[in-house]
Amino acid sequence: RLMGIVIRIFIFIVILFLLNPSIGSAEEDAPPLEERASWYDQWVSMVTEGYTEQYTGFHIYWKNGLNIETRKKNYTLRLGGKLLLDGGDITSDEELHRAFPDLDGGAILFRRLSVALSGTYYDWLAYKVEVDFATKSVKDAWIRIDKIPYIDFLTFGYVKEPFSLERWASITSLSFLE
Repeated sequence: RLMGIVIRIFIFIVILFLLNPSIGSAEEDAPPLEERASWYDQWVSMVTEGYTEQYTGFHIYWKNGLNIETRKKNYTLRLGGKLLLDGGDITSDEELHRAFPDLDGGAILFRRLSVALSGTYYDWLAYKVEVDFATKSVKDAWIRIDKIPYIDFLTFGYVKEPFSLERWASITSLSFLE
């Protein structure tokens, strides 16, 4: 229960800071809601449009993860990941605590904590590496060579099984088995 209250307070503070840029300044009056909304829209636009480095021409932006591209898109790199937490808090009365002494308390577990690195090299090579640290397993680790005459492409490595419910359903809509 205490953990839930702490998490709600933290989320509230983060939202408050994101929507009100004048927090922590000496201004007495907060800017109107329209100015805060425009500031937020500018910030989202800046992150999604990205930044182009002047000397190398690398374009860095955020779209479903951190993306880096060369000027002519000869080389692309995407860094992303997934984080799923499962938490709970159990309080017990004295009778239940005597029967199950280890029942009282709370815990937060990582259901999924994965990091993925994928990209392309020119238009003939693609790669992906995804590691799940919660289950200590490799989800994907492959290299694909495209534009091969007669067979189109060839993939080497460890590839996720493409014929399962887990592959086609979003990780946020999968049900727990317990």
